[in-house]
Amino acid sequence: VLFETKYIDEKKEASLEEKILDVKNEIVYSLENTQKIFKKSLSKYYSCSDIIAIEVDKLETLNDFLDDEITKALLSLSKYKLDKDQAKESVILVKISNTIEQLGDLGLDFEGIFDRLHEAGLPKEEVQIEKLTEMFNKLMKLIDLIQEQILSPVESGLIKIKDYEEEIYAMVSDEFDIHVKKLQEDSKYHGNIFVDAVSVLESSVSKLRDIRKLLLKHVRSRK
Repeated sequence: VLFETKYIDEKKEASLEEKILDVKNEIVYSLENTQKIFKKSLSKYYSCSDIIAIEVDKLETLNDFLDDEITKALLSLSKYKLDKDQAKESVILVKISNTIEQLGDLGLDFEGIFDRLHEAGLPKEEVQIEKLTEMFNKLMKLIDLIQEQILSPVESGLIKIKDYEEEIYAMVSDEFDIHVKKLQEDSKYHGNIFVDAVSVLESSVSKLRDIRKLLLKHVRSRK
């Protein structure tokens, strides 16, 4: 893992518009890195390898680094004469970057859940991996949809993303209801690891919803 920016280069001579585009591309890159965190974390279910934990830690640290560099780059734009729209956009991009950093933290939490599974010596059946993977894949698609909107946000596209968020929330709610019912019917059932994992996915969707709302608010303010 290289701790360096992919698009932001303070030494490069560029116009204000180009600088802002570089920041947006860097934000997309940080989202791609966040996806890697989650995918590596899910692989911990299948293997208790310490190497996975090390890789997840490095990727999460890269997320922190990128957030710092994005924030610095946006603050440096103050030397330019920003119009009202550009000033608002710079603030929104800082908030989005900070939210992605928090999303990376949730990815680290996701890995920790499977750590507990292995450390406690619990059977893998404790986690309904098929159902969890189904929700996980929807989260990954949601990240893809948000990535597409970072560079060129469109109101109609952002509204469609809201519908997709609700679809994931409905799945999460159904799984929580099933969990409660099983607790009442089966004294041997625990399922806490599965519920913890689903809770992290739910919180992750909420972070992406925050980003979508920021983008939508900015698009509408331009009208």
